[in-house]
Amino acid sequence: PATAEVARDALAIADLGVDNNIVRAPFSGVVTAKAAQPGEIVSPLSAGGGFTRTGIGTIVDMDSLEVEVEVGEASSAACSRRCRWRSCSTPIRTGRSPAR
Repeated sequence: PATAEVARDALAIADLGVDNNIVRAPFSGVVTAKAAQPGEIVSPLSAGGGFTRTGIGTIVDMDSLEVEVEVGEASSAACSRRCRWRSCSTPIRTGRSPAR
């Protein structure tokens, strides 16, 4: 009985250790940049200098991207038919996402 209790406690501690190593984000997205390397110290707050990173990467919400492009004169007629103003929103399709 005591051995089973010790084993249950050890399993609970191991589960907590695994849970503390899972990275969670407040939204779904795609990781576009990895800023921290294995073994580096990472903190959610600025440590006031030193070698502690305050972030491990960059996550992008691919459903809410905004793109600014310059359109050449040859293509401007096609764009002006879709937009009455200088700035407008239109869907943009790409061949690949950063995740691929």
